[in-house]
Amino acid sequence: MRGILSSSILLVTLACVAFLLWRQRSRHLAHISAKADSYWDGTQEKRRFKRFKMELLVDCTIPERPGDTYSTFTKDISGQGICLRIPEIVPKESTLILVVNIPNHRPIKITGEVIWVKEIEEKTEGLARAFNAGIKFLKIDERDKRVLDNFLIESAR
Repeated sequence: MRGILSSSILLVTLACVAFLLWRQRSRHLAHISAKADSYWDGTQEKRRFKRFKMELLVDCTIPERPGDTYSTFTKDISGQGICLRIPEIVPKESTLILVVNIPNHRPIKITGEVIWVKEIEEKTEGLARAFNAGIKFLKIDERDKRVLDNFLIESAR
């Protein structure tokens, strides 16, 4: 009888100690921010303007090659930048002159800077390589800015 009582007391004591240790560890872990939390906090959208996914015709000129203009399409556009599909790698920080054809408005002229270029992964047989380029607007006439802003507001409706 004495052995059963001793075993029961020992078992209850071990269970209490295990519970207290588990509780303390749980409280401690509640105050530690997980690495994933801090990772996701740093990837929040940093753009100040909403991007509108649309295809607009754009005539693109590199000032260093004034006679070399090609037509392309936008992937998306915002009040401060544009993503273009381009047929060649354009170096980062290059300046581009863009004439964007806005539906039901006159074309607008924008000077932009290449921020990034990425090759488009999807390959179609027989077609040359293609790239997406992120362009930040550097210079846009005030009237052209109003046309663009009004067009984006209309598109958001």
